Amino acid sequence: IGDGDAARGRARAARTATFVRRPRRRWELAALALACVVSTASSRVAPPSLGALPTATAFTVLFATLAPRRVAAYLAPAGDLVGNAALYVFFASAGAAGGSVSQIFSTPALFLYLGVLYACHLAIVWFAGHKGLGIAKAEALIGSNACVGGPATAAALARSKGWRALVAPGILVGNLGNAVGTFAGLALAAGFRVWTRGGG
Repeated sequence: IGDGDAARGRARAARTATFVRRPRRRWELAALALACVVSTASSRVAPPSLGALPTATAFTVLFATLAPRRVAAYLAPAGDLVGNAALYVFFASAGAAGGSVSQIFSTPALFLYLGVLYACHLAIVWFAGHKGLGIAKAEALIGSNACVGGPATAAALARSKGWRALVAPGILVGNLGNAVGTFAGLALAAGFRVWTRGGG
């Protein structure tokens, strides 16, 4: 009887696994199709002064905010899988476009600027955040990583250090920075263009 119960249990588990995998494949394809629709629509309706990438960011943030919770619950795991695969492609293409490590030192002014930028960033995070406001060291480091590297590197750092409770906050802060920082950077660039034309 025990063997029969075990066999029936394995059969039910197999049927359940099959049932779970099939919807996941469908939702993965749905997430991929939705990404293609957003990308295509953004390239067609984007104003020339804004561009397709910020428009796609706005559409994505709007959909993620207004989507029904039931739909988001199904799309989130599938979107996570598709997003991770696309993220690897992004890292590879960004690294290939950057060239070799020796090219970093071929523009000393840019290298110096980045060094000062990151040094000021770390000083503010450490002294103002950790020492001044009493933010925990782990939280300050994950927040700093989310600001500089985005949600992917923040989550990777949290997982590698065993700070599992900080994985989701790091991803959320990084995504918030991407959503807000894109348009803040565009507004700042437009302001500088107006300022330089007025001065010239």
